[in-house]
This record gives sequence, C-alpha cells and structure tokens, in this order.
Amino acid sequence: MRLRNTAAITTLAICLGLIAMAVAPVRAADGAPAAAVEAGPSVGVRSGEHANFSRLVIDWTVPVGYSVDQEGDAVHVRFDRAAELTLGSVPERPPAGVSAVASTRNAAGEPTLDFVAQGRVRHFRDGTKVVVDVMREPARTAAAKPAEPAAKPTPPPAGE
Repeated sequence: MRLRNTAAITTLAICLGLIAMAVAPVRAADGAPAAAVEAGPSVGVRSGEHANFSRLVIDWTVPVGYSVDQEGDAVHVRFDRAAELTLGSVPERPPAGVSAVASTRNAAGEPTLDFVAQGRVRHFRDGTKVVVDVMREPARTAAAKPAEPAAKPTPPPAGE
C-alpha cells in the first residue's frame, strides 16, 4: 500500500510541476513578464550586397522612429513602435561584413536589431522602411610609383 501512495504522490508532483511550467510567465528580453509585452505587427528584415556595402532593410509598413548606436563593431538599431522583427534567413546567411544578427524586444514590445558590423554604418529611411548599410573599404592596391630616371653617367674628371 505504501508503494502505491509513493507512486501516486510522485505522479501528482510531476503533474503539478508540468502545470507550473506551462503557466510560468514568459519573459521579454529585459526580464519583464510577457503579458506586459505588446505584440505589434510582424516586420520583415532582409539583406543584400552591393559593390561597396552590405544592406539590411527593415520593412516597416508604417512610419516608425528609430535610432542607431555603433559601439566599436556592435550595432544596435532601436525602434519606438511595438513589433516582432522577422529575421528570416539573415542570421544564418548574413551579407558580407555583417554577423551575429539578432532581435530583442523591451517591455513595451519595441524591438532592437543587434548585429556586428565590420565597417562604418550609415542609415536612412526609404518611405516607411529603415535602411542600414555597412560600408566596406574598397580594396587598396599599392599605387604604382613612377620609375626613377636612370642615373646619368658621371663624366670623367678633366685631364684624364
């Protein structure tokens, strides 16, 4: 009888643990309960490569405020409207000069796009879209120096 009670208590404890995990609050990036995180629309992020720069485009469909901070090679693009950034294949296949692409959201659901840039960053709006370029330095080649003129022969001293 005691063995059955122990098995029943163990089963009950496991079930209660699973229920507790199922209803445990999910947390946002800043540790706030998920209930406080506003859902917002899904906003796509895409990338491309050009001759002297790589580009990330955040495809907002409504006007949005944003700021860009570059601290060394770490770049943070913060938005002031709740949304879920959909990164697609960008983290797995980032453009040249870009790596470690990730997205987080604060308690208000406002997203931040974080990545590592191997170059200077420029940014601008294209309608409602936000565009971030990572500039690549053009390949530097040693400039060809003009050949120095051949040394003129020194005339022999007079009288020889």
